[in-house]
Amino acid sequence: MLAEQKTIPALGHKWTDGVCENCGENCSHIWADGVCTNCKLVCQHNFENNVCTNCGLVQQISEVKGYNISLKDNIAVSFHIKLSDAALADENARVVFTLPNGKVVKAVDKGEYFEVKVEGILAQNLDSDCIVEVGNLTLNYNALSYGDLALKGSNTNLQNVVKALYAYNQAAKEYNG
Repeated sequence: MLAEQKTIPALGHKWTDGVCENCGENCSHIWADGVCTNCKLVCQHNFENNVCTNCGLVQQISEVKGYNISLKDNIAVSFHIKLSDAALADENARVVFTLPNGKVVKAVDKGEYFEVKVEGILAQNLDSDCIVEVGNLTLNYNALSYGDLALKGSNTNLQNVVKALYAYNQAAKEYNG
C-alpha cells in the first residue's frame, strides 16, 4: 500500500556569512559595489593595484591631494582627490560623490586631480565638518581646519583673515542661537 504523498514547500535560502542555514549550500556570489546581491555578504576587500581580488571593486581614490576653503560669493570647502588608474580606466566609473545629507556633488576634472566642492556653508557652520564618503574612505574637513595650520605659519595677513573668520563664525553662532 502506498502512503499519500505530501508537497513540502521549499524553505528558500537563509544566508549567514555566505552559507545557507537550510541546506548548507555556499552562495555563488554576484558582487555589486562590494555587496553580494544574493546573500548580502559584505566583501572583506583585499586591494591589489586598486582592484579588490575578492569582488572586483575598483578602489576609486589613490590619493587625497589637499583641501582648501573659498570665501568668495559663498563659503565652500574643496577636496582635491587623485583617482586611481583603475578608476580612470573603468568606462563605467562615475566621478560623482554623495554627501551624507544625500546631496550629490559632481567632481570637476582639474587635470592632475579632481575637485569635489561642498558649497553654501553657513557662517555659523564654519566649524562643522564637511564629510565626503567614497567607498570605505571618509574625508572630514571644516572651513576652520585650515586656520589651525595658518595660525602656526608666519604669514601675518593670512593669520588675520583666519582670526576674522573665527570671530565671524562665533558671532553668527551667537546671532542664530
